[in-house]
Amino acid sequence: CTRRNPSCESCPLASKCLGLAEGEPCYYPEPKPKKVIPHRMAYFLYLQDEEGQLLLEKRPPTGIWGGLWCLPQFETQDELALWLKNHIGAAQFLNKLPSVMHVFSHFKLQMIPLHYKTTTKSHGVMEANQFLWYNKLVKLQGGLPAPINTLIKDTK
Repeated sequence: CTRRNPSCESCPLASKCLGLAEGEPCYYPEPKPKKVIPHRMAYFLYLQDEEGQLLLEKRPPTGIWGGLWCLPQFETQDELALWLKNHIGAAQFLNKLPSVMHVFSHFKLQMIPLHYKTTTKSHGVMEANQFLWYNKLVKLQGGLPAPINTLIKDTK
């Protein structure tokens, strides 16, 4: 017996079946409710130097996008601004780029890239292969998450 093809005549539970009693056996059992996927937001620093190179950060080896190169990610704009102040110094805000929605199996991530330009490259940013200035015209040694790769390709 299935919802789409009930066999009420041969069912041993027909006498106690609520669906059959109501004349609607196709509605029982009820379908499982769809799981609500949480929605998160994150700000991504799209920082370019005078040559147009883009600052990338290596993600931790485990977790989302583990070991891949990514735009630096922050929970709030204030965290992003403080990081810029402490690591780069002077940076000019250019604009907010179009946000991108990426759906993982267990949550949706709204990616909000903020475009900045700097005339200085702080040596404090280049910590033990954690950061690099990436020229979009040169093939990157290492991987980029697909939504970050798309964002980089679509932005001039």
